[in-house]
Amino acid sequence: MSDPSGSPPPGAGRDTRVPHTPEDAGSPPAQRATRSVLAAGIVLSFSHIYVVQPILPLIGADLGVGADRASLAVTATLVALAVANLAWGPVADRWGRKPVMVLGALALALPAALVPVTTTLGALLALRFAQGLLVPAVTVPAATYVHEELAGGSGRAMSVYVGATALGGLLGRIEGGVLADLMGWRASFGVYAALTALGGLLVWALLPRSTNFRPRDATVGGDLRMHLADPGLVGGYVVGALYFAVIMGVATVIPYRLGAPPYDLRPSAISLVYLVYGAGALATGVGGRLVDRWGARAVQRWGLAAGVAALALSGLAPLPVVVGSYVVLMMAYFVTQVGVTTWITARAGQARASAVSLYYVAYYVCGATGAWLWSGAWRVAGWGGLIALGVATAVLAAVLETVLFRAGRRRDAPGVTPG
Repeated sequence: MSDPSGSPPPGAGRDTRVPHTPEDAGSPPAQRATRSVLAAGIVLSFSHIYVVQPILPLIGADLGVGADRASLAVTATLVALAVANLAWGPVADRWGRKPVMVLGALALALPAALVPVTTTLGALLALRFAQGLLVPAVTVPAATYVHEELAGGSGRAMSVYVGATALGGLLGRIEGGVLADLMGWRASFGVYAALTALGGLLVWALLPRSTNFRPRDATVGGDLRMHLADPGLVGGYVVGALYFAVIMGVATVIPYRLGAPPYDLRPSAISLVYLVYGAGALATGVGGRLVDRWGARAVQRWGLAAGVAALALSGLAPLPVVVGSYVVLMMAYFVTQVGVTTWITARAGQARASAVSLYYVAYYVCGATGAWLWSGAWRVAGWGGLIALGVATAVLAAVLETVLFRAGRRRDAPGVTPG
């Protein structure tokens, strides 16, 4: 297995389970069908995370809470995601990728089906937390399945996964806003319950079983310590997680900006702004090719730089400029995520699902913090405060990744004892 950074893999020789031979997964038509089914399951599950973002003002008005408390409907899910990722990665390493994905998708439908009957913020937050506990049962084994089973370059294969998460974010935000205008905000969750159950059945019936998976019995603590001891791996975690904090902060606050003067957009119109996730999904294909050509770390650095430029541009007032800068920001983010996820699955070597799950712990902790922290920046300092916080976070991510990568390179150099 080659390292996507373009240099020999720092963890070479650590994976003693099975060589990575995704070509065994089938012919090109079979591969396309596999990608489609896998993407559908990821999209339908991932969309649960973000369905509330365009309707936060409606939830707040209905339940009598302000923007900071309404945003907890996002934060609760992200906190649960962070906690649950620690469990689902080792489960998928032990019991397999497909069985865990099917179980997670079918179980995820239940709390979504109960949301329409909630009448208090506490009940809503409890169900949103339950959804967050179950989403990683789909997303963590799916990322590992992509690396192990799909043919093609590592970056292009991983763009399937990252692109599906982008489409999931798009579906959740668009459908949430449109259904809220047509039927009220609670109705969207009933629709999601049915769609997610259908997605789980599709994965069960049509996704090929894993051919490159071997069960792993190592302890959770041992795997986590192994991954955290690798500075190069942690550097990838830092870039992806801090960038996600910026994205969640912007996505949580932008409905308030666009719903206020001088824009005064309706929820359905605000939800259309999230079509930028479609641009992000398209950008993942480009990101995959760039990773295979230039290396994962180069793509990460350029993605951060493009995101900083887009944030600065978003401070201008004209609506087309605000939306255009959001498009650029999302494209840069998803290209960066292709680089980050490719780097993590390639470098981890063994216990890949645990490595991915640990990444998503950091990812969703930072996302939950971003949704809350950027809402506070908006309340205190307006959009300018949000921009300043976002730029500072991106610069911090770039600096920390560089320091950690160099530490990892020293550790992996001949004659240096890993530690």
